[in-house]
Amino acid sequence: FLSTLPVRIDQLGERIAKSDSFFALMEAARWQLPNDAMDLRWEVFHWPAKIGAEITKQEKNMRVLEFNFKRSMEEEQQEFGQDLINLQQDVGKLKDLTKLGEAAKNAETVRRIRLTIQQSEEKA
Repeated sequence: FLSTLPVRIDQLGERIAKSDSFFALMEAARWQLPNDAMDLRWEVFHWPAKIGAEITKQEKNMRVLEFNFKRSMEEEQQEFGQDLINLQQDVGKLKDLTKLGEAAKNAETVRRIRLTIQQSEEKA
């Protein structure tokens, strides 16, 4: 939407200039206009600049949001990569879990690893 506004404003340029010339003609004829009408003259004359400033402001805001989103995604990717490294290390240690007396502890470790794998699959 914002990208179409400059073209639309340019298309209205002639009408804006014509309106301003009408106001100038009434002013030259010393036609008494209510204050609201005079305010409208300046509003019509200056609104393209106001719209341009608003477009610039919104584009800047969007660039900031885009930058923050990309940075957030990069941080999530780094965290996910670290989680995968930790998971690989935990899986690599499974071969050392051979003592029958530690079966309950080992089973809990395997459950934790399985849960971590499921969570990683959901993130991916």
